[in-house]
Amino acid sequence: MTSNEQRFNLYVNDATAVYKRATDAKSSKNIIRLANKTMQVIDQAIKLAPIIKAKEKIPYLNEFITLSHALIAEAHYNNKDLKSAVESFNIAQKINKTTLGNQETYIRDCYILSRLMKIAKLQENWKISDKFAQKIFFSTKKLEVSHSLKALKYLKKIKDVFIESKNLDYINKSYSEMLKICKKKEILKEESKVAAEIYDDYAKYLYIVLKKTKSAVKYYKKAESILEELNLNSEAQIIREKIELINKKSSH
Repeated sequence: MTSNEQRFNLYVNDATAVYKRATDAKSSKNIIRLANKTMQVIDQAIKLAPIIKAKEKIPYLNEFITLSHALIAEAHYNNKDLKSAVESFNIAQKINKTTLGNQETYIRDCYILSRLMKIAKLQENWKISDKFAQKIFFSTKKLEVSHSLKALKYLKKIKDVFIESKNLDYINKSYSEMLKICKKKEILKEESKVAAEIYDDYAKYLYIVLKKTKSAVKYYKKAESILEELNLNSEAQIIREKIELINKKSSH
């Protein structure tokens, strides 16, 4: 191993250790200081990568940069400095595009965009919130089956934004993707209660917003069936009461 290769490995190891300290730090000041130090060390490794013919490692190193900017953004957010938080999250998102382009890249993208979306929501800027929500929607579609729960988590969040922005097209698209995931064997086997919650929520949307009574009852029954299989009798009873109420109103 050459001296440059040794230095490269040392920089990466040091950056890993400093980043760990940044994630463990309690104060915003220390988080920002250690995250910046992480990036300084990683920059040295990135400069050495071409010299040791290891350019293929740069996307991996850029993960450190992305995560460090995200840490800084969170620190600013906790300090109620929303402008600085947005700036750091935007940088994190830009650099994330230069990482490995794998599942972790898409998961980070969902996370960063969801934080930008949340800030826009706090400012009641539904146009911007909707823009970020649409980007999250397309990132969730890139997630594999093993990350279906993460996809559901973000789809539920953006669905609420689309409701606020009155974006009917993407409300329906979000529900459509959630329902597809809920049909997957892996979800029904391991996380069937989550599927029941989605069916319950969708049934409510069908009944209250779209006025589709028969379809609403159909999905309430799907939720009821899952909850009964899980022996969650009290929750199943709540669903049955919803169905009874709909049927009673429909008969009048």
